[in-house]
Amino acid sequence: SKANAFGTGAKVDVNVAGIGTLTTYYVLIYGDVTGDGAVDGFDAIEASLAAAGTVTLDGVYETAADVNQADGVTSADYSALCGVATGLNAIDQKTGALS
Repeated sequence: SKANAFGTGAKVDVNVAGIGTLTTYYVLIYGDVTGDGAVDGFDAIEASLAAAGTVTLDGVYETAADVNQADGVTSADYSALCGVATGLNAIDQKTGALS
């Protein structure tokens, strides 16, 4: 992951002794845009920058930032992440749904 922590973007290899790597997965924590394993104000800032076109998010990072799961990363996702960071909202990590 970007922060060398178990968060969005962390690489998980499934290995079998004598065979090697069977498959690779990448961790997705909805709302964890920075990959540090937490959903906080830094993630909201990163989503804001992506919504403005200042930074480009790819793969699991874009999926993590698209909190409302519609039309890519927008100011609505930034607003939702602000709510999560302040405890007003929560993200269901099984579905990615915002509540």
